[in-house]
Amino acid sequence: MNELLEKLKIFEDEYKKLMSKLSDPEITTNPGKIKEYGKKISEVEEAVKLADQYRKVLSSL
Repeated sequence: MNELLEKLKIFEDEYKKLMSKLSDPEITTNPGKIKEYGKKISEVEEAVKLADQYRKVLSSL
């Protein structure tokens, strides 16, 4: 795996972790936490989308 893919995987792992936290009752019952996690998700979401596009381009080469 190249260095860029390794770095992108960090964002993907963080995104998955944050998304799973949103189903935690401790989070879902706390509007402040929902907002906090929503903000964090939006910060990494674009990188995750770009990582997916990058992988698709690599696989088409």
